[in-house]
Amino acid sequence: PYRRQRQMCIRDRHLTSFSKTYAGKDTKRLKYFNEQPQDDGSVRSSVLPEHANAVQLSDHEAPTLASLELNWRQRHVDGRSQAQLQALLQERLRNYQLSPTHLTKFIDLEYGGPEAFFFDALLRFPQAPSIHSQFGNAVHATLEWVQHRTDDLQEAPSAAATVAHFALELQKCKLPAAQYELERERGEKALKGYLAARAYTFRQGDKAEHNFKHEGAFVGDAHLSGKVDKIEINHERKTITVVDYKTGRSFSRWSSDAKLHKYELQLYCYKLLIEESHTFKGYTVDTGRIEFVEPDADGRVHFLELVFTEEGTRRTAELLQAMWRHVISLDLPDTSGFDASLQGIRAFEEYLLNSDG
Repeated sequence: PYRRQRQMCIRDRHLTSFSKTYAGKDTKRLKYFNEQPQDDGSVRSSVLPEHANAVQLSDHEAPTLASLELNWRQRHVDGRSQAQLQALLQERLRNYQLSPTHLTKFIDLEYGGPEAFFFDALLRFPQAPSIHSQFGNAVHATLEWVQHRTDDLQEAPSAAATVAHFALELQKCKLPAAQYELERERGEKALKGYLAARAYTFRQGDKAEHNFKHEGAFVGDAHLSGKVDKIEINHERKTITVVDYKTGRSFSRWSSDAKLHKYELQLYCYKLLIEESHTFKGYTVDTGRIEFVEPDADGRVHFLELVFTEEGTRRTAELLQAMWRHVISLDLPDTSGFDASLQGIRAFEEYLLNSDG
C-alpha cells in the first residue's frame, strides 16, 4: 500500500516498486536493479538489457487505505466458495469448536456478524489488541487469582494485594508508560470498589476460568468449547451458578439493549456448555450472573441475575446448532437486509432458526 508507482517493462511483464509511502516518506530504489539517474533526467537500470531498463513513473491516483482493506476483505469473503480455500480450511473446520463468544459475534450485526466471525475465528487474521481488551484481560486474570487465593486463604485476599497483582498483570500488556498509569489507576479504583461490595461472593471450591476444550460438550452436532469466568458449585444440591465478569459500562437492570441481549445469550451458552460437559455431568445450572467490575458514575457496583428458562435454553440450543451448520458448510449468510440494531439482531436470529433445517 504505497503512493505513486515506479515500474519497468520486460516484454509483457512489469516489475514495480513505490516512490512514497502513504505517510509521504520516500522509499529507497531497488538495489538489485542498480537504478541510476541519467543526464537527461530519466532513471535506468544498469543490470537489465537496454530495451527494458527504463524506469517509468506512473502518476495514477493511489487508492485509499479504506478501499484497499475493503477490497482485501471482500476477496476473502467471495473466495469461500472456491475449492482452494475450502481445502485450506478443511482441517480447521474438522477440529472447530463453537464457543459462546463465537455465537455472540456471529449474531452481532452492530460490531460483528458472520463476516467478522469468518475473519476472526476461521481465518484467524491477527489484530492489534485494544487498550480496553488488554485492561479487561488483566482484570479477568486478577479475579482468577483472587479465587485461587481464596481457596488457599479460606477468604478473599485484601484489596491492596489484589491491586498489586493487577499491576503485575497489566505490566504484561506492554502499554506505553502514560497509558499504563491511566489503566492502573482505573483498575485500582474498580477492584477496590468491587471487592468492598462483592468479596463475599468468593468461596472455597468454586472454579475460576475453567476451560471446556476437552470436556466433550455437544449440543446436537455442535461441539462446544470456551472458558467460564467463575462457576459457583453447590455439591449437595448438584446445582451451579455461572458467573461472567464484565468491564466497561455497567447496567443496573435487564433491559432492551443489544449488549445485554448478547450477555444473556452468553449465559445460556455457558449453561449448555457446563451441563453437557464430562466434569459436571448430572449438575444443573439453574441461574447465571453478570458481574460488572467497574462501578457506575455514582460509585455503585452492579450485577444482574438471570434465572434460566426451558424456552430460553431450547432457543439457544437451536441457535448454536443453526450456526454450526452454517459454519461447517462455509455458508455464511448475507446480513445486508438486517438493521444493525437489537431489532435487526433478533430478526437475524429468527432467520437462522427458521431457514436452517
